[in-house]
Amino acid sequence: MKKLMILSLAMVLLASPAWEYKQEDLDKLAATNACEEYDLRGADLTGAVLRDAKIDFADFTKAKFCNTVMPDGQRIFKDC
Repeated sequence: MKKLMILSLAMVLLASPAWEYKQEDLDKLAATNACEEYDLRGADLTGAVLRDAKIDFADFTKAKFCNTVMPDGQRIFKDC
């Protein structure tokens, strides 16, 4: 039973997607104001100003938007 539980847990952990952004993608966004197809899952974008940023197809799953200015100028206070 114990082996089955450990095996099940290992399978879940290996099959689960990593909910963490790539620092290099966040750095590219800061440097270029563009992040098409970047992996920003779980990134903390508190206070970020993304006005006019090109963020098409970027993955913002579970990203934190608190006092974040979006490309259209809208300020988001989600996750504060």
